[in-house]
Amino acid sequence: MIMNESLPTSGEWIGPLVSALADRLDQVELQGAISGPGWVSLRTDAGFVWLYVVRGSRLAWLDERPLPRRWLELLGRHPRSPFAPHLRDGRVQRICVLSDQRGSVDGIQISIEPGQRRINLRFFPRPGAIWVDTADGTELARFGRMQGESLVAESSNATALDLQTHAATCSTILATELLAHTRGRIEQQLRQSLKRLQRRAWTLEGDLDRARSDLSARAKADLLAAHLHELRTGLDSVRLTGFDGQEQEIELDPALAPAVNLDRWYKRAAKAERSVDQIEARLIATREELEGTDARLGESKELPDGSIESLDLWLDFAATHGLDPRPRDTTSSAQRRSAEVRLPYWIYRLGDWEIRVGRSASDNDELTLRHSHLRDLWLHAQGVSGSHVVIRNAGRPVPPDIIDDAARIAAHYSKSKTSSTVAVHVVERRYVRKPRKAPAGTVKLDRAKTVFVEPGIPERWTADRDKGGSGNQPG
Repeated sequence: MIMNESLPTSGEWIGPLVSALADRLDQVELQGAISGPGWVSLRTDAGFVWLYVVRGSRLAWLDERPLPRRWLELLGRHPRSPFAPHLRDGRVQRICVLSDQRGSVDGIQISIEPGQRRINLRFFPRPGAIWVDTADGTELARFGRMQGESLVAESSNATALDLQTHAATCSTILATELLAHTRGRIEQQLRQSLKRLQRRAWTLEGDLDRARSDLSARAKADLLAAHLHELRTGLDSVRLTGFDGQEQEIELDPALAPAVNLDRWYKRAAKAERSVDQIEARLIATREELEGTDARLGESKELPDGSIESLDLWLDFAATHGLDPRPRDTTSSAQRRSAEVRLPYWIYRLGDWEIRVGRSASDNDELTLRHSHLRDLWLHAQGVSGSHVVIRNAGRPVPPDIIDDAARIAAHYSKSKTSSTVAVHVVERRYVRKPRKAPAGTVKLDRAKTVFVEPGIPERWTADRDKGGSGNQPG
């Protein structure tokens, strides 16, 4: 029996499911629970009970096996499940259908003893809800909104369905839904990468044209050198006959001596030549990456669709090419602030300045890639392993003393913390990139500067223990 949004809203399929679950789960020990946005899984001695009210789908089934780990990643799992603390142990006492006052079946209720706990699944009306309460109606945890009238719990007298066939059907429905969202997410990322790389290529092409226009600086410097004895201080420009017989006008700084003006022109020439080489190399790399991304997008269009095996192929494709098929986090900022989740960084504060320090190699990636702004300053001890450090600057110029303090913190959270002086890289976050398939915490930098500091936590900075998450706190 297929249970999704195409079924009649009367919920005629819920009764047979409840009858089957009541036979299988009667007095079964509860071993724990995990959950995510719109779903809960109960682990019991008889197998795994899955309750699912995500988007348009309405699923509930019992399976001897857990869902594949990669499926759970696509569903999204709560770091700290609001349901798990109330469903860690106990014994399944009773399973009922939930009906409204007119007798229309609308959900499932599983009662657990001791503690008179009940987990409830309501399918209609949309968006559906899952909640845990007690026999006296005290609510303990919830996902979704309660719409419509209150429900009444009743035993089911319907003929039980085949749980094994039903579980296979639900798995297929779930796989089809996950495949559609996975495919859309992967193709969206590839198209966004194409646009980003194309914009980068256009920018580099413009930079290259401007840099090439300065390549004539060396010829002008050589011409000035040949006529240096004819020049004097106070000239703002000079017209000289070039080596090709053509006259050229060369700008000068009247406040500087001729030799200093000559040195400035040679430095300008050297900078232009370096810029051309660097920009050409970056442009070649960008074009290669652009071609590779376009090829991957074409390859994705050849992948099959419509089966559990297809979902595995799409997930393998995502893993091979460093793509993230997980859905975007649509949680509001207020919900994120109130959620009790472990942050991947510790926080230090001074006035309205905030410094974030990665807690581990994998946390370093999270901090750098998902918990920092492109204009933030990023720091790391040079040549040794250690924490990524980010100065949250909100677009403001960062004073040198703040940078020095952050560098000291980065040195303190590195393998060089016992050294007297440590070199620390400082660069804007936008010039930090994660190579594909690189180990956790490994990044590459462009345009980094180096400062030398003594490791240590400056006393004027305060560790924010309220926002730093659980686990070891900054010292």
